[in-house]
Amino acid sequence: MTGATLVVFFTAFIQVPLLQVLLYSVPISCQSMALGLRQTIVRVFGQTTGPLLFGFIFDQSCLVWLTDCYGRKTCEVYDNRHMGISMALSGFSTRIISGIACIIVFIHWKRHGSDAVVIPANSIAVAAPDLVNKDENDEVTKL
Repeated sequence: MTGATLVVFFTAFIQVPLLQVLLYSVPISCQSMALGLRQTIVRVFGQTTGPLLFGFIFDQSCLVWLTDCYGRKTCEVYDNRHMGISMALSGFSTRIISGIACIIVFIHWKRHGSDAVVIPANSIAVAAPDLVNKDENDEVTKL
């Protein structure tokens, strides 16, 4: 239970840094496409391979298989300890792979132009009014 709680916590904990790494690693003109592509990849790989991976983990921890009338096999008894360890390890390993990928992107971003300030072409410069009034002796008369 503690392992699952940690996996869920760190999954939620890393979402904002992952989004920042993604947005900082692509040009401003490509950020909306990058967000859409990221969401598509997450949905395709997460919703198709995730259930297959966890189903495989469930099947590996089965101790007693039963066959029903239609010839389908179902598990009657699971090795709970083996299944818990396998689930925790799979969750932690995906987090480690994700972290390594973020570190690689961050290092690449630092090397290739992290100091460049990009101002979008459609931005408008606005001058703020001077909020401090000074007299001829450089004394502040109004804030």
